[in-house]
This record gives sequence, structure tokens and C-alpha cells, in this order.
Amino acid sequence: MSTRIKPSKPFSQAPNRVLAIGFHGDEKKALQQNLGELAYSAEFVGDIEHAQKTIESFSPSDFCCYLIAENCFSDEHFQAFQSLRNQPIYQHIPVVLQLQSNQPEIIQQGLAIEVFFYLIAPYSLELLKSVLNAANHGFNHYQQLSPKIRQFSASQPLLQYAEFSVKTVEQAHDLASVLSYMTPDPKKSTIGLFELMLNAIEHGNLEIGYLNKTKFISEGRLKEEINQRLFDDKYKERKVSIILNRTEDSLVFTIKDDGSGFDAEPYLDFNQMRAMDNHGRGIMIANQFSFDELHYSENGSCVTAVIYLNR
Repeated sequence: MSTRIKPSKPFSQAPNRVLAIGFHGDEKKALQQNLGELAYSAEFVGDIEHAQKTIESFSPSDFCCYLIAENCFSDEHFQAFQSLRNQPIYQHIPVVLQLQSNQPEIIQQGLAIEVFFYLIAPYSLELLKSVLNAANHGFNHYQQLSPKIRQFSASQPLLQYAEFSVKTVEQAHDLASVLSYMTPDPKKSTIGLFELMLNAIEHGNLEIGYLNKTKFISEGRLKEEINQRLFDDKYKERKVSIILNRTEDSLVFTIKDDGSGFDAEPYLDFNQMRAMDNHGRGIMIANQFSFDELHYSENGSCVTAVIYLNR
């Protein structure tokens, strides 16, 4: 079966409201001013305990991210906060952890509990903007999952093999949403599936590259650049193929683009040099968070992602 995915209708964007936890005095004033300059509103709470109460008193979609000061990471209430975050209605809201210095051990602890965004003080307004936008970008994509897709899950065991092709970011998002409901944990798998398809489109087929993407995001014209390249004679016939195979004990997704490939190895795990970049976490999240196995082949133009069914 070969299927082309039609783009969905646009959805509302995430609110530009941040829950800032554990910031006091001059640090709080500076952050408040910076967020205001970036057109973000903020709800400030003094500690993790009050953060829990605030989160429960708002709708889950009222915050685009939780920005947490380093002193709260070791707070006695942090475990309870993490338990709250693990509830399905809060899981998709990203956490940004602000550190006072480069501390690899804390970053590793953060990664273990799905904290993928970091700020190391002192930082510039531009860097704050980049990190918040990166977190907000992921939040928006999760918000766009349609509840109607859940109806697909009832019949998904009947599907043993399927082949799809996509060209655009919107098509990749829709397909990731659909395929995720074949997996044991759609929340985890949809992020990884989308990020792998996105990488195949942007860096494989459209040959944007890491440095160019950084530049285009900073200039606010990544979407424009993608759309231009999609109609360029050099790229317009390229597509990403996605093959799904169901075995007795696993789901195997094979994603292949028509580009020349890249070295995936540096992107599979966390890299401190890219910790505060405005992108570059997608493959690492897919590898560490979404799949049980992840392997690149064919010079980086093909990736195989495996999810075990009987764990």
C-alpha cells in the first residue's frame, strides 16, 4: 500500500506564556524584562511547590514552556513536580533549565527526565529567544495532533505493512500523527517520527544544512526558505519514503530521503556545543526518547527506527 498524505488545516499556535520557576530579585527583574521584549508573558512562582499549584490552576495549554532556575532542580519537591509532568495532559509541555555555569552532570540528569532545552547564564537576549522558540516550536507541533486520529488505533493491529511518501513538513506532521497511534506510546513516538521525517526533508531532500538552518531560524525565514526550495527545479521531484513493517514483537519504520546523506553520528547523543542552539535536538530526542533502536545507513540518507511491542 502506497499513500500520499494530504496536509491538514492549520491549528492555533501555542500561547507565548512562560511559567518561570525559582527566579528572585535582580535575576527575576532581568528575566521579566527580557521576556517582555520578546513578546512573552510570564507567570513567576518562587519554588517548585508553588509551581505545581499554579500548573493545576491553569489549563495545560496555557503555558508554552516551564522555565526553571537551577536551584529548583535539586528542590525536595522536584520529584513531585516530575510526577505531575508525567501525567498525559502535561507531558508535552517542554522544560527549559537555566544553569549558572556549564554543568554536564546536571545536563545529563536533565536529559534522563526529558529536559532537552538549556540556558547557561549569562546569555544574550537573542539566545533566550532562540531557545524559547525552539521549545515553543515543539509544543506547537504536539498541539496539532488531532484527537480524531485516535480512532485509528482500534484497527491498527491489522496493518502489517505500509508504504508512504511525503514532500512537505505539513505532510510529515500528519503522517507522524497517524503512525504514532500504532505504537504503545503515541506521545513519544510522534515526536521521533516527525523529527526524523523533518530531518529527511530539510537536510536530505532540500539540502538546507545545520548552519543554514540556524541562520534561517534566527532571521525568521526558515519556512519561506523551505517553501522556495520545494518548488526549485533541483529539489521539487524529491520525496521522503516511509515504510512500516510490523513483526511479531516490533514496529520497524524505515525513512529514506533522496538527498546525498550526512554524518548522523554527532547528532545521536547530547552535545554541549549545541545545547543552546535554536535547533539540532531532533535526532537525539528520537534516539534517546522515542525509539528502542535507531540506525542510519546509506551514508545517512536512510534511517531505521524500531519500537518493541512486548516490553
